[in-house]
Amino acid sequence: MLLLDPSHPSPPLRWPAPSKPIPGLSELNEDVLNYLLLELKAQMLLRPFSQTCRKMRQSCMPILFRSCTIRECLALLAFPLPQSLWPYIQDIRFFDGCYEYHVLTRAWESGRLSHVPYPGDALLCRVYEGAALETALQSMPRLRTVTLFFRQPALHGISWPTLRAILSVPQLERLVLRGYLLVPELTTGGDVCLESVPALTTFRYIQPKYNLRPHDYSSEIRTVDRLLHRLHRTLQTLILPVESSPFPRLCSLDWPSLRELRLQGEYDALKSGFSPFIFCIANMPRLCILCLEFALPAGQEPLPIWPADLHIDMLWPLLEELTVSFPVANDKIYAHLPCTLRRLSLTCYPHYGRERPKYTADGRWHSPLIPASNMLSILQSGDFPLLAKLKIEYQEDFAEAQLLRHIGTAFPKLTTLKIFRNREHERGELPLDMIVESLSPLSRLRTIRFHPDLTDAPATGSLAGSNPGYTVFNLFRTTRLRPIAEAFASRWHSIESIKLLCPSISRHTWTNYRVVRHCDEGQSTHIEGIPVCAL
Repeated sequence: MLLLDPSHPSPPLRWPAPSKPIPGLSELNEDVLNYLLLELKAQMLLRPFSQTCRKMRQSCMPILFRSCTIRECLALLAFPLPQSLWPYIQDIRFFDGCYEYHVLTRAWESGRLSHVPYPGDALLCRVYEGAALETALQSMPRLRTVTLFFRQPALHGISWPTLRAILSVPQLERLVLRGYLLVPELTTGGDVCLESVPALTTFRYIQPKYNLRPHDYSSEIRTVDRLLHRLHRTLQTLILPVESSPFPRLCSLDWPSLRELRLQGEYDALKSGFSPFIFCIANMPRLCILCLEFALPAGQEPLPIWPADLHIDMLWPLLEELTVSFPVANDKIYAHLPCTLRRLSLTCYPHYGRERPKYTADGRWHSPLIPASNMLSILQSGDFPLLAKLKIEYQEDFAEAQLLRHIGTAFPKLTTLKIFRNREHERGELPLDMIVESLSPLSRLRTIRFHPDLTDAPATGSLAGSNPGYTVFNLFRTTRLRPIAEAFASRWHSIESIKLLCPSISRHTWTNYRVVRHCDEGQSTHIEGIPVCAL
């Protein structure tokens, strides 16, 4: 034991003076500080960190309020975000809770109105009209993206003054309209006049897959036509509904920067007057993604994008992704695709088994199946050595085995394969051994999605709302789907995920299986069921 003599106190402790002052966060390089703040945001810690002191709060403001969402805005008489935040906003999203629309719709549903008064009353959304929106947007010096999202399945659109207010932001780069119609009606004698527009790089105009109330698209087509005339040189991403697309303008303009084009909706070749469609994409040399999801009006047959008797010189050397609905066997576009192609989708739109009853019940659309022999002819016409993702939909015929063997040998780098297979006969059985053996050379396959179309599958909705219904569907997954998943898992050592499409209580769903391998047990394999994921 050490005893201390109180008459001889020990000298005070002296800490060595630091050779250099310890730097604080405020002395970090701006890029390093922003990186740290972004990491805190990813871990949901940025907001509490910003409350530590005023200086840190100021540093966090540009990241905290970079992206803002305004929900249920009943009227923009006064902009709902405080003015102190405007200098930091780069991305602003409006989720419309239009008061006028909801009042009219509820009156119609309750029987007080015989119909929702379209057009004129609820066709044009008045939420964004007025000077408040334009004043606020023009006072946001960092603003780059504006998104307007309407969540109701109804005809409701933004007016021309609203669009003009958005386009008054000179530094705007991206405009996204989802669910809204784009100027579906102009005032009497009105016209679309654009004095100046920002150099947009992205214009996404996205509509629901199926419009429940067909209407006159002339005003929308005229508006989109004027926009594309001013934006075609700077646009890099363009997404449009087919019904509102000005095809003559697409054909006549040059698109030096366009890298992604997506068109979705009903393509009536008789009304558009522009068949073949190849002329619409002829002036897009930098195209990387081309998605043509065209629904077929009743009574029309699929047409080739590039007819066999049309001789023109055309290449897309950078193309990496192609989606075509209702592909045609004698279409020359597949023979002219570059070897850079990595993703290819050739299906019906909507899918024959999964969505057709929903979208073709009123007779507007039809969804003819593609025979396996035609699909084989299409895939054999091109050379795609780098293809990593393939999605096809077909009806079985005499060439199905040859089709699957071609996929297994011609695309060695496939990592994702999605097959919607449909029976030719009502009593047809699933040739599981043939399918697995034909595709077995795909040594890099990690994910497979497969629609087996089994004859004994219970009908969707047949036992809805009943406890026996759940028992029937669960028994079907256990006795019929699980053996298919086990056959896939045991054949490919690279496979990680298996998804099988089957009917359920109310609709078709994916039954998911995760493949688990145990190296310590001699490479034994088993699958684990994951809760059903609805489409």
